Amino acid sequence: MNRYRSVLHVVAENPGATADEIGLTATVDDTKELLQQATAEDDVVCVDDCYWIVRKGEFAYDTYDHPEP
Repeated sequence: MNRYRSVLHVVAENPGATADEIGLTATVDDTKELLQQATAEDDVVCVDDCYWIVRKGEFAYDTYDHPEP
């Protein structure tokens, strides 16, 4: 797995984590730069310095737990 995807997985596994918290968990040196790239590419969102994965691609839900209208 490349460095970028590794950071995405850490964000997905730790919703609402800060860049510092993600950096402690991720096994890459340039976590903050990779988070900036991920934010620019709309793979993660950052609110109040906390990061969440955008549910698309391999992180998308197969089914949703809400009832159909």
